[in-house]
Amino acid sequence: VVHESIPGLLLSGAIDGAFYARHGPANPRLEHVELFNEEMAITFPQGHPFARESEVSVRSIAAERYIERLHCEFGKEFRELFSVQGLNLNVVFQCEREDWIQSLIRIGMGVAVIPRYSVLQPGLDCKPVTDPKLTRVVEFVVPMDQTRKPALTYFMNEINSHQWPKA
Repeated sequence: VVHESIPGLLLSGAIDGAFYARHGPANPRLEHVELFNEEMAITFPQGHPFARESEVSVRSIAAERYIERLHCEFGKEFRELFSVQGLNLNVVFQCEREDWIQSLIRIGMGVAVIPRYSVLQPGLDCKPVTDPKLTRVVEFVVPMDQTRKPALTYFMNEINSHQWPKA
């Protein structure tokens, strides 16, 4: 599901709830249950020179081959960061599939900015992005003031009792 479509799907009743990665203002028509903050990380194959760094700047990323995540909620802002700094993003591949992107990174085709807890494939490493630091708020969202189905109520109770990562 494309990030931008989630509020509409919730408000239309097409879906009851969704995990949602927000980095802007909350939608006042939705109930937002904040779960955790997650930093965006530059992801690269093990053994890459970035592995020696504690964090990686946007300027350093500009010198690399970049694999673009087409459904990245930071896509527009990330490109603007480069433009404002007079840098070009060297996009060598674009893809909607997170698993393909990570496979391409693993074999050395390029690097990508990926949410820290989404880096799942073996053979990958990641470091925080700086200049500026990029983070998102991961939430569970439901329509405000809507009668909830018992299964959704149970699920939300489980979400609220889970020990989520701390920033």
